[in-house]
Amino acid sequence: MHSIVDMTLNGGYGAVTTKNVNLIPGANSTEKVTATKHANGKDIWIITHGWQNNTYYSFLLTQDGLNTSPVVSNVGLIHFSNY
Repeated sequence: MHSIVDMTLNGGYGAVTTKNVNLIPGANSTEKVTATKHANGKDIWIITHGWQNNTYYSFLLTQDGLNTSPVVSNVGLIHFSNY
């Protein structure tokens, strides 16, 4: 999930304009998320892993905002629970 804060609101303190939007509609994800700098040195990749699959979802964050259409990669182990 993600929320968006507009820092131009509330006298520069910011305000939430979009709250708790699921980035992966219809799909569950693990509670793991990480971020890394883009090769261009200024943008950021936000990466999470699907649940009960081997799918990674990578979202690009730029100065213009979050691209909610992920780059999807299937590799590695399938995450699941033994419970």
